[in-house]
Amino acid sequence: MNRKRTVSILNLFFLIPVIILSFYTWKDYKKYLTNVKDYFPAMEQIFLLDGGKQILGLSKEETFDEKYDVYVWDTATAALIRQTTIPTSFQSEPGPVTYQQDGILIPIYTKTSGLMLNLFRPTGEIEELSQGTLHIPFSLSSNAFSWRGRLIAAGNITDSEWVIAQVKDGKLERVILDKQKLLPARPVRMSELIGSFQNELSVPLFSVSLKDNRSALVSGILDTAGKPAVLVGQKDEASFALQDRASAQFAKVFGFNNAKLVRVHDDYPGIAAFYNRNEKEWGAAVPVPKPVYQARVFLLNDDEVLIAGSTAEDEVEGQVTGYIFNERTGQFQDASSLLKQLAYDHIKATDTRFYKQSGSSTLYYSSGKQEVGAADLEIGKANVYTNQQVEGWLITDKDTRVSPVSFLNYAKQGGGLVINWVVWVMITLLLLLSMAIFPRMLINKRSKHLRSGQIVHGRIKSMQETGLYVNEQPMVRFVVEFEDEGRLKEVEIKQVISFLTPLKVGDSVRISYNRKKHKALFLTEEDLRQL
Repeated sequence: MNRKRTVSILNLFFLIPVIILSFYTWKDYKKYLTNVKDYFPAMEQIFLLDGGKQILGLSKEETFDEKYDVYVWDTATAALIRQTTIPTSFQSEPGPVTYQQDGILIPIYTKTSGLMLNLFRPTGEIEELSQGTLHIPFSLSSNAFSWRGRLIAAGNITDSEWVIAQVKDGKLERVILDKQKLLPARPVRMSELIGSFQNELSVPLFSVSLKDNRSALVSGILDTAGKPAVLVGQKDEASFALQDRASAQFAKVFGFNNAKLVRVHDDYPGIAAFYNRNEKEWGAAVPVPKPVYQARVFLLNDDEVLIAGSTAEDEVEGQVTGYIFNERTGQFQDASSLLKQLAYDHIKATDTRFYKQSGSSTLYYSSGKQEVGAADLEIGKANVYTNQQVEGWLITDKDTRVSPVSFLNYAKQGGGLVINWVVWVMITLLLLLSMAIFPRMLINKRSKHLRSGQIVHGRIKSMQETGLYVNEQPMVRFVVEFEDEGRLKEVEIKQVISFLTPLKVGDSVRISYNRKKHKALFLTEEDLRQL
């Protein structure tokens, strides 16, 4: 039984799936353009840099990725100016940040390096401060804290080594409690003293249980010698009494006024007032230029706090306002240029943070994963950016309309449809390419054979169709008999011929015979002219 294989039918066979797949791929591509935002990275957290001139965003392409993609934009133009990556653990989120050395310090936990302290500068430089020295096997939610512009980390490196680390002004200092012989017995447990990092006390504290069953309080911050303050409890001393002693003693060590803490009074309408921690008595209201009700106090640095709240006693009827108060000089600075752009709910939210370096005119704001802001307090100018707005900066005009850029982004998403379409397009292109190259290769091969062969006269001894058809014309196997060097020889030649070609057994033909390879070709009039 003969099988017809024609190039024209082969072309049609490969074009049919390409046409069908192209139709469905185009429909899917148009759907992608409609929902293009869903295919771009979501920012897990964003932070402002360089006085609000830059925004830094952290994103994970996949949930279980162990790296963050870091994007940096120019806020004036929304242009992406830098992109890099930093390692992380897929189980960990960025810890509490601080602004230091005109950059932002972002702690991130990794399984291999422990707590990594990445200081991002506006110049694009990233300095990792810990260098694998803080292998604290806890989540960042329980062992890292931001307090008055410092980053504080604590935990056990080994079963017998408990560390307190502080980063202040871009400098990392760490102390291992047992090695420094700061305690009368080996520490066996250490935990944050609840509330001490939220302005309950003048200095943040850690509660330490010792091997000899005694308790001690250790300051969360380090002195100029790089050591924490330590107070060991007396026999049968109540924990609250120990806290009172530590608060008063440590305040003197670090230069804070334990008798004049700025806190929000418990009574309605919730104004900021001075609190005497020594006597546990409320003092006068903080003399803000204009009343701030339903307030909240944010610790900024060693000298300043932010008092933020409402212009009305009932916050629903007021506008957000506030002042930066310098506890050492008693001076105020109006922060309403930034605060008036915020919702009061954000002021009260537990994940809302404000940051200001000593001597800087920039006040930074972060409301968890929702929005960030920055104000130049000298000129009273502020800007707030939402997470969703920043995510949109990744998307250009070319990404939202039919263009090579958007189609390439669509194709990168993969999927069965795209993969099948690409495979069939490649097959078709290769077929078309072979159709263009293969005939030329055959011509070149024929020319080479003609140049290496001898022209001889022969006679068709037999001819038979092979069953193969090309362009609906049969390929025929010829046996040609000829004389070479006085000997009668036979050679087989296969050639596609037209049904109209008047060849038959017994006809005389001219061939080009290659004696070395014992191969031959029929010669045409065109071949003879070229030779």
